[in-house]
Amino acid sequence: MEALEATPEAERSHALFVGFAAGAASPDGDRTEAIKRRTVGSPALAPAFPEVCKRTVVTPEDVGQGIEGLAQGTIPSFALISWMRPETLDPLPAAAVAELLDALFDHDATSFAIGVTTLWMLMRDEDRKSKEVQESRLRIGDFRPQVLAMARNSGRWRARDSQASTPPADWCFAQIILQTLRAGRGDDHARETALVFSKALAHGRRNGWLDPLGQTMRDVLRELLSGFPGIAWQLIGAEIVANERFGHLMKFSLGERGEPLCDDPPILALSEEVLLAWCHARPERAPAFLAGCLPVLAAPDESANPPLHPVMSRVIDEFGDRSDVQEAFERGLSPKGVHSSLSDHYASQEGALATLRKHRTPEVRRWATRVRRTLRRDAAAEKTREEEMGGRGSGSDGFATVAPTPPSNPASSP
Repeated sequence: MEALEATPEAERSHALFVGFAAGAASPDGDRTEAIKRRTVGSPALAPAFPEVCKRTVVTPEDVGQGIEGLAQGTIPSFALISWMRPETLDPLPAAAVAELLDALFDHDATSFAIGVTTLWMLMRDEDRKSKEVQESRLRIGDFRPQVLAMARNSGRWRARDSQASTPPADWCFAQIILQTLRAGRGDDHARETALVFSKALAHGRRNGWLDPLGQTMRDVLRELLSGFPGIAWQLIGAEIVANERFGHLMKFSLGERGEPLCDDPPILALSEEVLLAWCHARPERAPAFLAGCLPVLAAPDESANPPLHPVMSRVIDEFGDRSDVQEAFERGLSPKGVHSSLSDHYASQEGALATLRKHRTPEVRRWATRVRRTLRRDAAAEKTREEEMGGRGSGSDGFATVAPTPPSNPASSP
């Protein structure tokens, strides 16, 4: 051990030392504990402490010393990946594992990623054992305060700053939140998680685990808004109106523009009544935001001219005379994720606009007439272009494949 300590750091092999320590461990445990104490007390050897414990057995005392080393900087965060797997933690009491998770969620980006993945692995292990009719010593229900700590701290660090080589921790994070929320609003822990997560999303830094542009975030938002609208939308809806940058990001998370040909965007997890009430309560920005999120047309069916989406129709009925709502609606007519010819895309929208030309509001009728005229002109131009190209359309395979371009996340920058 002294020879390894005397070796320059760049040439020091902790793997070699771990092998030595595991081989020198004694059946009675006395020598093992002596090696552990010697390891954790040496700045040169301490980074190997978690792996030494894993190769023997991790005790509650080891967890306490590992947490202390993490706080003092002698044990780097990434070294604690050795304790991530359920089989390593299984001999420990739930209180010791909870103490470890608390420390991981409160240290840095790397430790947070390890904590998230550890919690997910415990959740998966419990699910596997239940299917095999085995009893799990460590249950996810033992770590409800840690789930809340994970949600609460999720905006503190950027996911990309993590140095841990773990499964996709952002995906693991979403799975934990989703499983918790699926217990429903009748579950106290699910309601508290919905509140803590919504507060972190609305008021946190949103610079990593709460990236509104991520696909997993759309799944979480759909579950959150459908199950806990009274909790989540009070916070998220208010921040969308108050914070233009946040609203711009959430438009792509909540709206139809975030996925090509999406007819079930997360915003529709909220009822029509909730959305319209929000628009009337926050008329300065909410109606235009909603017009920019909703699908323009109803879900595709056999009709060549599908009607307006019913919620979009309500927004136009009540706020369609406003220029910001009209502009948001027109942006939704642009071909994004279209997999048919552009001329057909434009033509499919004519029926909905023809209906608006008969709207009870004069301003809406004039606007719809102008937009329909523009659409018919664009459809004719695209038809001519497609015919000139021999039916190849506007893409290399004969079809338009224009994907939506979400904004960069300004909150992600250092």
